Amino acid sequence: MNVNYGYLDPSYDKGTEVFNKDNEFARAPEHTVNASLSYSWPLVVGGEIVFYGGYTYQSEITFSDSNLGAPDDVFQDGYELIDARLGWNNVGGGPVDIGIYGKNLNDETYALDRQDNRNFLGFLGTHYNVPRTYGIELRYSFGEQ
Repeated sequence: MNVNYGYLDPSYDKGTEVFNKDNEFARAPEHTVNASLSYSWPLVVGGEIVFYGGYTYQSEITFSDSNLGAPDDVFQDGYELIDARLGWNNVGGGPVDIGIYGKNLNDETYALDRQDNRNFLGFLGTHYNVPRTYGIELRYSFGEQ
């Protein structure tokens, strides 16, 4: 089991006429939480069942250094992510692992990056995260076990 918490409270000591000291630091979430649990069970028939579950939280951030009084779209609301994986390693005592996984199981949508080009090019460019993803993994280990 693993649990991490981060608290960040950055601030500017001084401002200028064009940059107010009350601006928030870009890409600096006040709170972050990461928790994960992994567990394995040996099997009589060979190999082991492995489980992994993960949780991530990040509080609101801004993508712009100069953000005091900026429109809400230069900010990213806080979000949560849930990931999980279930697998059978060394199936039957052999060199094969198989597993199923899901990432972003709660299908959270959030911005990874946002470029405010409205004054120069007339648009706000946003790069979003990967949506809910499922998959199957099959792995073969060559050589001695």
